[in-house]
Amino acid sequence: PGQGRSPFNLHSKGLSPFNEEPSIENMNDVIKSLNNHTAADSGFFAETWSSKLSDIFSKQALLKAALDGTTVNTAFPDSDTAARFKLVTQVMQTAEARGSSRDIFYVDHTGFDTHSNVDVRLISKFTVMNDALKAFVEELKALNLWE
Repeated sequence: PGQGRSPFNLHSKGLSPFNEEPSIENMNDVIKSLNNHTAADSGFFAETWSSKLSDIFSKQALLKAALDGTTVNTAFPDSDTAARFKLVTQVMQTAEARGSSRDIFYVDHTGFDTHSNVDVRLISKFTVMNDALKAFVEELKALNLWE
């Protein structure tokens, strides 16, 4: 009760494998091993830390594999905002693998705090957003995810 799934925070460039360049060959195994050695007197915080770290490892691996298996059929514009929307379409395709029946996504589009040339900047910002949304809707329709 009162506990939901942990959120995934992703960069618009996607999800990198955990610890891509470890300082030792078996670093991930060492980290897992260190965090599985708790004892009766380890305490609540140590147990929670170890449990959450192990959970993060498995969730990251699951999401990475699921994201790598997605396809995007629509050409998205070359903007950070469009890249974020493209990633949302990929994450939406992983709902079953993540065990999710409903998701909430947050995509930001910053740069609206203008102090000069407001008209020009707004036109530019809105154009970027419109183009990204057009591609997003097109992709969701192609994936049969548009409702």
